[in-house]
Amino acid sequence: MTKSKKMMILGIVFTFMLLFTSKVNAAETFSTNDGIVASKIVEGTNGNIEFSFSNIPLKAQSTYEWGIGKTNSKEEVTKWNGLNDFSETNKTAKLNLLTSEKEVLSVLRTTDEAYLYIKDSKDGTFIVDALKVDLTLPPYHACDLYEWLGDYYFIGGTRNSNTLQWSWAVYNISNVAYKFEKVTDKNIIQKYNQAIENKTSIEEVFSINTNNIATLTGWENCVGDGYIGHTKIPKERLPKDDGLYILYMKAKDSDSKTVYGYRTWPSGLKKVPEGGNNNNTTGSQNNESTGGTQGGQGTTTTNKGNTGITKNTDTTTAKQILPNTGVTKIIILVVAVLGIAGIVGYIKYKNIPIK
Repeated sequence: MTKSKKMMILGIVFTFMLLFTSKVNAAETFSTNDGIVASKIVEGTNGNIEFSFSNIPLKAQSTYEWGIGKTNSKEEVTKWNGLNDFSETNKTAKLNLLTSEKEVLSVLRTTDEAYLYIKDSKDGTFIVDALKVDLTLPPYHACDLYEWLGDYYFIGGTRNSNTLQWSWAVYNISNVAYKFEKVTDKNIIQKYNQAIENKTSIEEVFSINTNNIATLTGWENCVGDGYIGHTKIPKERLPKDDGLYILYMKAKDSDSKTVYGYRTWPSGLKKVPEGGNNNNTTGSQNNESTGGTQGGQGTTTTNKGNTGITKNTDTTTAKQILPNTGVTKIIILVVAVLGIAGIVGYIKYKNIPIK
């Protein structure tokens, strides 16, 4: 076999390895009976949910509206919104369920399943008719923490502490319970430390879902005050021992659904020892801070999914799903073209004698 032919075959193999091992936008996706594909993307901890559609038949000269209801009856839709982000050429569309819209918040707050509609605003034709969607929040994006004078509060999203608009938990749920659990699995702690060092997502380290949290027992109720509702964890209830903990959250009002969330809590440590105790630690980050989601720093940090506790500042959470910048699609397209070119070249020269 000639050297050039060997290189060509290796190139083809490598190309297909790239194509099939690349991790591209891990959004939760589902399809409709008529071929439309929808993706759910959750960004941050404010409860907003984005839905992205592909293979959707839209016309550039038309205008469209979308609505959401709690049942598969169109009469459940209390407000129709303009669909402004769509492309006839690419057959794509995006819409955002924002907690700032009271009609949307009413749905998000009360149900984990709802029905989406998209219709032509001119002739009333429904392009998407009663599409059942999942509104559960990924647990790592269902809550955030705010530190104030040594106490910690579950809050919903990025809020301005100067105007006290950071009160309440996500979806304005005021009754919240919490639970600390210490992590003692040495392999998990090692992976957690590696994620912190490499600034990669810690969600993949724990893979905690809502069902995991729903089965927990021994919850303690957060206490309330005049400003932030029943979302405070008093400083005296924080873990006393150094180590890695998971802080779980369960939020439920009488008129709301149950929302589950969690944060990692490396108590008093910059790096958690793999044995699960406070031996051989690499140092305490802050003697005044008993915990945090990024090594107990007590400040806001965003590192591909590692979100820090807010301490008198606003907080920003990285996307659970990588933002769709278009770069990934370009890379895949280039790799695909190279792969096809390699195959064509191989077919063209396949009769070269093997030496």
